[in-house]
Amino acid sequence: MKKLLFTVDLEEFDGTKTKNECSEKGFKSLYEVIQKNKIRTTFFVTWTFAVKNQEIIKKLITDGHEVACHAYAHSDRYNQMSEKNAYEKISLAKKSLEKQFGIKVYGFRAPQMSYPSYKILKDVGFKYDSSLHPTFLPGFHNELSRSRKIEVINGLTILPISTVPFLRVPFSWIWFRNFILLYTKLCSLLCYLAEDYVNIYFHPWDFCELNEYKIDLGKENKIIEYLYVKNTGKKALIKLDKYFKWINKKRIKSMTIREYLKCK
Repeated sequence: MKKLLFTVDLEEFDGTKTKNECSEKGFKSLYEVIQKNKIRTTFFVTWTFAVKNQEIIKKLITDGHEVACHAYAHSDRYNQMSEKNAYEKISLAKKSLEKQFGIKVYGFRAPQMSYPSYKILKDVGFKYDSSLHPTFLPGFHNELSRSRKIEVINGLTILPISTVPFLRVPFSWIWFRNFILLYTKLCSLLCYLAEDYVNIYFHPWDFCELNEYKIDLGKENKIIEYLYVKNTGKKALIKLDKYFKWINKKRIKSMTIREYLKCK
C-alpha cells in the first residue's frame, strides 16, 4: 500500500513582526482541512511556538497526530553554530517538548533545512531526521548530490523530503501553491513508482492570507519573497483539500513518520 507522509513545520513566521499571528490563523484553517479528510500528520514544532500555543499542541496529541521537533526557535541555524551550541539548543528543545506535553519526541527537522551533524541528532536522542530536501533551492541549499532514498547514517534514519526521481524537482510548499494541482499529482505518482511513500511539507502560514501582512525576508531576493506570498490562504486551502480527496480516492494511506518508520 502507498503512503502519504504529510508534514507541517509548526513555527513562528520570522518574516513578520507579529511572528505567531499568521501561523496561528493559518493553522486553524489548515487543521480543519486535515481533520475533515482524516489525514494523519506529523507536526514539526518549534519550542518557541509550542510554549505560546500549548492548547494547539495538546489537541494535536489528543487527536493522534505526531509531534516532532523543529528546533528551539525558527531563527536558529544549526549548521552555522558550534557543535556544542547546536547540541545544547536542540537538546533543550526536545527535552522541553517532552516534559511539557508528556510525550516522547522521535523526529527532527531543522528550520530552513539547516541541520547539524547527524551525530549530534543521534546523541540528543532522535530516531530520525527529515531535514534533507534533495533538490536545489537558490539562496537556501543545494542537495542535488544527496540520495533520495531512506538511509541510516551514524545510527540515525534519514527520511528525505520527496522530489521527483531523476529530475529532482520539488512539489511541496511554494511549488504546490504556485503550480497547478496536476503538477503535484503527477510528481506524487512518479515518486510512487520509485518508493511506497511521498513525504511533503508545508507551514501553517502557507494557509494564511500573507498579502495582508508586511513581509520582510531580509536577505532573500524579491522573487523568493513574491513566491512566499503568492497563492497563500484560501487558494492554498482549496488546492490542498482537492489533493487530500485525490489521495483518499486512490486509497493511499496517510500516516505519521513515526508510524511509517515504526519508531520505538
